Amino acid sequence: MKSQPVTQETVACSLIPRAEWDASTYNDKEKRVGRYHGSYFPGVPQLWIKNWVVVVDIDVDVRKLQDEGNSIDQIAQGCVNFLNLAPPRKKYAKKELKPLYGKLRLYKVCKVSDGRIQALLITDKQKSKLFWGEGARR
Repeated sequence: MKSQPVTQETVACSLIPRAEWDASTYNDKEKRVGRYHGSYFPGVPQLWIKNWVVVVDIDVDVRKLQDEGNSIDQIAQGCVNFLNLAPPRKKYAKKELKPLYGKLRLYKVCKVSDGRIQALLITDKQKSKLFWGEGARR
């Protein structure tokens, strides 16, 4: 895990919804944007106490951003920065909204294809309706 983020810039992206199991074998109508990972990661501080790892697919135009001179790590970190932004408040809302997925940090980029990046992210939310499963407890 890197201690310093690669970039502070944001890259507009979104998380790709997925079925709970393999989409070809099951016909799940409900889709969520990621899944809690149950494995142990020795590089994550306070794993299963204050931090949980999720697997996500990020929808971003990788080829275009690489042509502009960005590396895969810079693109992924920019997407994480974008996902950490809170949604805009409604017109007369008083309190600030929190980010949808909790405070995310990039742990590792697993796989890169044309329009998507599969990555492991660290979140501070143990239970989220947007991810499949639940964060393990120690």
